[in-house]
Amino acid sequence: MTECNKTTTVAELPTCDSVSNDSYLIVQGDNAACKVKISDLVLSNENVDFYSQIEALVQKVNDLTAIVQANSGDWNDTATTVDQNKDIWNAADGVTNITTRLDAGENKWNEVVTNVETKSADWENTYQVVDSDRHDWQNAYDIVFASKNNWNTAYTITLEGIGAIHEALNMMGVATHLQPATWTSVTESQAEGMRTSLELNEGNWTSVYNTVRAFSASW
Repeated sequence: MTECNKTTTVAELPTCDSVSNDSYLIVQGDNAACKVKISDLVLSNENVDFYSQIEALVQKVNDLTAIVQANSGDWNDTATTVDQNKDIWNAADGVTNITTRLDAGENKWNEVVTNVETKSADWENTYQVVDSDRHDWQNAYDIVFASKNNWNTAYTITLEGIGAIHEALNMMGVATHLQPATWTSVTESQAEGMRTSLELNEGNWTSVYNTVRAFSASW
């Protein structure tokens, strides 16, 4: 700078309090100085040595934006849930009450743990017995299931036979009532009735006998 034009140096210029798009930057070239309007200033990898860092930051911002957009619905739901339940969560009395109840039941839980530990060997033995015999139990189940119709038949026949027995006993009781001291007073018609009743149910009794005998080994 020369004395003739009284030009000040750049260092003597005042510092700007704010910068807008209409502000200017002073650029010193090899042969002359010029000004650049802020709105016309372009930053690129050619004129800024930290441009690669700016690009990396922009990429991170884009990645974060994608994550935020993809999960915004879930975060909104979370915010709604928190807002709806904040009064419950803020209620310290409820937490205190739970803590009190937990403390009050501590001895009972300790007793349960002690009992479980004491009986654990017995439970283990029971499991071993059950596990070792499970095939026999399955076999017994198969036999019962396969034979249930026969047992139902035997049960029905037995009921019919019991009815015949009651009928015979009633007839015998009538005869006994007529002549307690002896059976010689049973009339021929009464004796014939008892014989007929027993003959009618003979087939039922035979069926019961055969069913029981056929499955006696399994039972």
